[in-house]
Amino acid sequence: MNTLRLRKLLHGGRTLLTPLDHGVAMGPIPGIARIRETVTELIEIDGVNAIVFHPGSLGLCMELLAPAPGVGTILHLNASANLSPQPNRKVMTATVEDALRLGADGVSVHINLGNPHDGEMLADLGAVAGTCRHWGMPLLAMIYVRGDGQDPLDPAANAAAARVAMELGADLIKVAHPGTSSGCAQVVDAVDVPVVFAGGPFEADDAEFLAAARGAMDAGAAGLAVGRNVFQRPDRSRFIAALARIVHQDASVAEAQQALEGSTS
Repeated sequence: MNTLRLRKLLHGGRTLLTPLDHGVAMGPIPGIARIRETVTELIEIDGVNAIVFHPGSLGLCMELLAPAPGVGTILHLNASANLSPQPNRKVMTATVEDALRLGADGVSVHINLGNPHDGEMLADLGAVAGTCRHWGMPLLAMIYVRGDGQDPLDPAANAAAARVAMELGADLIKVAHPGTSSGCAQVVDAVDVPVVFAGGPFEADDAEFLAAARGAMDAGAAGLAVGRNVFQRPDRSRFIAALARIVHQDASVAEAQQALEGSTS
């Protein structure tokens, strides 16, 4: 893994990622229906450390990103569609070499554990990790517990999932937020690489979301990966500013809400 590339993604060991990779699974959902418009706004906001793209959207946005050297890019290498009868089965759709050609700073792979196809996804993760080691490319593993009878928020299950990702070569791990700071700590304590917690489905209550973010950071998280809860908000700029204060300045929920309200006092 190339520490210079990872430094682009982790600022002082912390990061606020904005995944924009939802379009393959979910289609043109609000907030990313016009991906170039979304990216244009995001790169003007102080606080976004890196954006996750599929290859097509990264290609469409390359000239927008070029003047924003402070914003890293992560190419997502696998996908599935919610229209599929097997939406939890992720298949490879791009390569590490594609990421290098596109100038990305890192790559990501999504793995769903607890379903009949998780072995295939684990094999893909292992193969990508080997290629990343060859090229010195940072690897973000987005690993989730998603199967019949599985609790996707169970802290022990997510800790085990995070450990799988670390053992197979991830440099950075994204997992579901288990809902409590103690649950987040259980996940963080299971691995020796940075963990970021996912923002999950849209949460309309700003204070509740900011409290969950604060709890994750209190548990030792390296940061957050927030997609829908950023790009589907009417005022993305202020919400990202609020999250950035929590992630990078150790702000309290009250202080983050001041940023959300446009106050810096």
